[in-house]
Amino acid sequence: MTVSEFKILVVDDEPVNHQVLANYLSTGNYGVTQALNGRDALRLIETGNKFDLVLLDIMMPRMSGYEVFRKIREKYLPSELTDQIFKLF
Repeated sequence: MTVSEFKILVVDDEPVNHQVLANYLSTGNYGVTQALNGRDALRLIETGNKFDLVLLDIMMPRMSGYEVFRKIREKYLPSELTDQIFKLF
């Protein structure tokens, strides 16, 4: 896998955090997709988008990063998530 093929989903309700992460990750030619809340993140995953890394903010309104992760684990078997890494921050 080359660096340019590495797809990252950033889930955070703060646009400033999105900008900081996008600026930092763009130097490594990562494919960055952004979601402003948990529901948008779940929608992206449920529509077939595959990510190598999912960065979840744990303190978002309405649905925390913990809840997003729990919903993903309820829907997908661990074997379906073996190629994905989840990081809560």
